Amino acid sequence: MTWLAIFVGGGCGALSRWGLSQWIDRSQARWTAFPLGILCCNLLGCLLIGMATGYLLEKPRPEWLSPLLLTGFLGGFTTFSTFSKDSLLFIQQEQFIFLAFNLLLSVAGGLGAVWLGMKMASA
Repeated sequence: MTWLAIFVGGGCGALSRWGLSQWIDRSQARWTAFPLGILCCNLLGCLLIGMATGYLLEKPRPEWLSPLLLTGFLGGFTTFSTFSKDSLLFIQQEQFIFLAFNLLLSVAGGLGAVWLGMKMASA
């Protein structure tokens, strides 16, 4: 049952990431190559994983729920591999301002979003 929960959650998370990042990237101004869609997915995913972790630690739950939500859905939804690729491309293209923003906002923002999500879940 665990593998099925991860499989279903991962597919739904990946499709959600793709849809949200496409929508955001189409909505942003065309003058920038900054990967705003992926940044938003990573930050939202960090917030959601903090909330889900806080909730799952405090409440009784079915055994399949944690693998479905944390490993599956949120593992498929957040994309630090894409974050790393985008950062490397900024280095190769010598776009160091975008690199700095991507690193700072993704890492500091992600840590802050996980903290906030855990606080929200315990409130």
